[in-house]
Amino acid sequence: MKTYFSIFILILISCSVFAAEKTNLSDSEISGLLIGKWLITLSNNNNNTKLVAVDEYLPNGKARQKGILTVSNQHMNIKMESTWKVENGELISSLVSITPKGMMPVGLTTTDTVISIDKEKFILRDGKTGELQTYYRVGGKAGKEI
Repeated sequence: MKTYFSIFILILISCSVFAAEKTNLSDSEISGLLIGKWLITLSNNNNNTKLVAVDEYLPNGKARQKGILTVSNQHMNIKMESTWKVENGELISSLVSITPKGMMPVGLTTTDTVISIDKEKFILRDGKTGELQTYYRVGGKAGKEI
């Protein structure tokens, strides 16, 4: 009986860690908080890659991303433009352009769940991988060049 109880507790803890729910904020509240510049760092040790980028969300539904992708100590500057909107607590982004060309298909649309957002930090659940991504607000108002 004690073994079953221990297994139940482990399952309960695991579920609470991975079951981050989306925010209770309205779509317009999320959109208002999202406007501005956000820093993200993503790493994948399996294929030795790292991305450091600033994403800027503009009030007109457009976004700009600028970053450095590192693969096995080789660095590549990346620049993207996209459109964005928030629907039902999900951030929907569509790629308009990317440099260098061909890295991702123009028109690619992603849908990520907004887990939480405030003036300093926001957390998304990646719609493809299910992984949490944490962004931190950086200086400057939306609309100025990154």
